[in-house]
Amino acid sequence: MSLSRAKRPPGQVYTLLETSGELTGSFGGAFEGAEIPVEFFKECGTQPPVKVKVEYHRGGAVKTVTATVVAPVRVGIPEAPPAAAPTRAVVQPPGKGSVSLADTAVAVQGTGVALVKLECRGSETCSGKLTLSAKIPATSKGAAKAKGRKRRSQTSTTATVGTASFSVAGDEVKTVHVKLDAAARAALSSDRGRLSAGLAILELAPNPANTQTKTVHLLQQKTHGRLMLRRPKSQGDSIVSVNGRGPKPSRNTPSC
Repeated sequence: MSLSRAKRPPGQVYTLLETSGELTGSFGGAFEGAEIPVEFFKECGTQPPVKVKVEYHRGGAVKTVTATVVAPVRVGIPEAPPAAAPTRAVVQPPGKGSVSLADTAVAVQGTGVALVKLECRGSETCSGKLTLSAKIPATSKGAAKAKGRKRRSQTSTTATVGTASFSVAGDEVKTVHVKLDAAARAALSSDRGRLSAGLAILELAPNPANTQTKTVHLLQQKTHGRLMLRRPKSQGDSIVSVNGRGPKPSRNTPSC
């Protein structure tokens, strides 16, 4: 679409079409009220294009299509986008609570109790059940014999070695005691005080029941030797231990 006049100030109205008959369809594919850019004929010189608003006047004896100059089009400079509506910060309510494993290294006391550290993140108490499972070696006798002796093959089976319930207050870390069975304690002792295990954390509250499984490492705590005390010479040279079970008296035992 082109206009032929040289001066095109904003608000200037141009008649694009005029007829006494019926006015149907659209002019140049522009709908009612559309704002479109138009260029000039070369005879008008080098003038920037302008934006016009197309309007259809279908009433009266003479029907017309007009174009009103809105503003000049700035070539090569993109128009500024409309200002975005201000956004409101959405504050999420604090979570109810979610339990997680605080440390994958699990210490095991000399009494066979595993110390599992759990963390409850949220405002409500986390509760549920812990299940420890590990591969326990089992000895099976083979049918074949070698040099008069029965051949033995070592196999292992995964079994549950300890369970415990837990309840941890919101935003706190708690140590849960899990008693290991005899097979787990034996496997721990035979493997230099180390044993890999699987820990199933069944969370029952405050969220819907769900289970997460973690790999943990059971580590046997080192036990300290007995502290030996020697009585004064006036009471003899006998040796007394703190736990009540000391060795036999010996004159070669150094005094503390």
